[in-house]
Amino acid sequence: MEPITQQCSSLILAFPQTINTLKAANLELSSEETAVFTPVTLIEYYAAAVDIPEVPFGYGFSVDTDTPLTPPPAYGGPTAWVRPIKESSIASVWCWGDGQGATAAYEILKSTLSKLNRDVRVEGSVPKPVGDEDVKMFVAPEYFPHYGAEALKAGVYDRFNALQGKQATYYVSALNGFELVEYVLRGAVDLVETYF
Repeated sequence: MEPITQQCSSLILAFPQTINTLKAANLELSSEETAVFTPVTLIEYYAAAVDIPEVPFGYGFSVDTDTPLTPPPAYGGPTAWVRPIKESSIASVWCWGDGQGATAAYEILKSTLSKLNRDVRVEGSVPKPVGDEDVKMFVAPEYFPHYGAEALKAGVYDRFNALQGKQATYYVSALNGFELVEYVLRGAVDLVETYF
């Protein structure tokens, strides 16, 4: 099958601009683009779908912290989960790490949930182990692309904004805010109002 070609007057990239995603899109990056997007860093983050039938419907879990406004430590274990569908024992689980890697985070996920996979409404209930067969999905997506302090001090946003429209290419993402759909939408509106 021959590739499909489409002629466009402009290219708007509406996905997180990390070097990996830009290369995966088979783009020929200019030296300016490489310089602007190389310092984008990510948070080590994991998401899973786990069969934990002992945990009651709707139950959520969050690691205790020193203060209510302090996020749970980045150790790769579950920071929160929820069973959103009463008729299903599958829970969505979120974790983030601090450099230990996906393999270690996967093992921490199972061992942590193995200690907690019990019906807390039943006094004396014993946790049931969570094994590989219970983990229905485990992914390590690129999460929260952002610039670090050094890139910010070096004026990376001036260079980022200077890229807008060069080679008829525009960038919409959460790089100008936080990794939320609302910020991407706001960025898209700002881009259209500014350049089109």
